[in-house]
Amino acid sequence: MSVQDQILNTALREGTKMAGDALVNYFTGQYRTARDLAYDELTSKKGYKTIPQHFKAGSRVQPRQVVDDRITGNVENPRVTEEPAATQMGNHWKEYGPIYGPEVNGKNPRIGWEQQVRPTQAEQEPILNRATGEYEAYYDKKPSEYADWIPRGAYQSPETVATAVGIASPLAQLGAATAIGAGIYNYSRPRSEYSAPVDEGQFPPYNANVAATAARAAFDQQIEYQKHQNAVDLLNHKEKIRLNQQQSLTPGVQDYGQAVLGRQASPAMPQMGDAYGMVNNIMSARIPNYGV
Repeated sequence: MSVQDQILNTALREGTKMAGDALVNYFTGQYRTARDLAYDELTSKKGYKTIPQHFKAGSRVQPRQVVDDRITGNVENPRVTEEPAATQMGNHWKEYGPIYGPEVNGKNPRIGWEQQVRPTQAEQEPILNRATGEYEAYYDKKPSEYADWIPRGAYQSPETVATAVGIASPLAQLGAATAIGAGIYNYSRPRSEYSAPVDEGQFPPYNANVAATAARAAFDQQIEYQKHQNAVDLLNHKEKIRLNQQQSLTPGVQDYGQAVLGRQASPAMPQMGDAYGMVNNIMSARIPNYGV
């Protein structure tokens, strides 16, 4: 392999790799975009200026008290400072839209909430949205906010549905691209009359494939009929032979001199007489004496 070939092969490999990476990045982006849009539609996003605001007041973490006497050197009057906790997440996320049950003892007890933090969000800190300056977290969608065109079950498993939508988006694009490519290929290739649709404008409608199929069916039917007739003729012929063999066991005039299968000649044709009698007369005739 020449040096030029090596250079071109290396360039081809690198170009193929770059094209593959670009295609992967494109479809990955399409997957994430469709997934995120679907998830935003199936959930509610709430934002607060600080992370602790997402949690109930009594469950928020408190700053840690730190006693530092190294600065003043006075152990009797130490300096007390506060350091933020390692995490700002509280123990209980806020809940919204209380659901009340039937009245009991004059009161309607609360039996649940319309909107709670998503289980996948519960262990994750809210994320800062730099555009709004708020820390956002995902919560359940309120039933009153459900869209009519989305099945209600989708709101119960938004993560699964969003993932499926994300996967379907690049697959649909691949399918569309494949269909378009196949259409361009099929309609640009040379076409014969056998690929033409059935012409409804004439009677009977014509198509080369349909006509060829019909002709073959007709020929097959004729061949099968001829086979049947040949089989019948063969059976008749064998029966005639059997009858003639049976008659030959009895001396006398036989009728097996007739044409096979009963196909007699026209009456206008001269008919042969009794063949057996003719031979018998010849054999029993006296031999003339010519004085020799």
